[in-house]
Amino acid sequence: QTQAQEGVEIIVEPTEEESEQPPAPIASKAVIYSASYCPHCTNAIQWFQQNNIEYEVIDITDNQEKQDELEAKAGQVVVPVIEAGNEIVIGFNEEKLSELFGVE
Repeated sequence: QTQAQEGVEIIVEPTEEESEQPPAPIASKAVIYSASYCPHCTNAIQWFQQNNIEYEVIDITDNQEKQDELEAKAGQVVVPVIEAGNEIVIGFNEEKLSELFGVE
């Protein structure tokens, strides 16, 4: 962090305790667009269960309205698509999801 004070730049280093804290999660609940035939969707759902993160599953299998909704959000109809706050994650990206939900 940097603070300017009367033309002097002061650099504030985080304390050891602050630097060890994981970043605050960006989201606390997920919406998972899924399909019954998708193994990556099953893996994503299991990841949320294992990490005790609240989620809602929207199954787009044979549901044109939900497919259209997904296309409007993600720009394409692929699964899984995970909505986390303002973020859209296309595919099961464990690293990105860990970052968004504060999982180490």
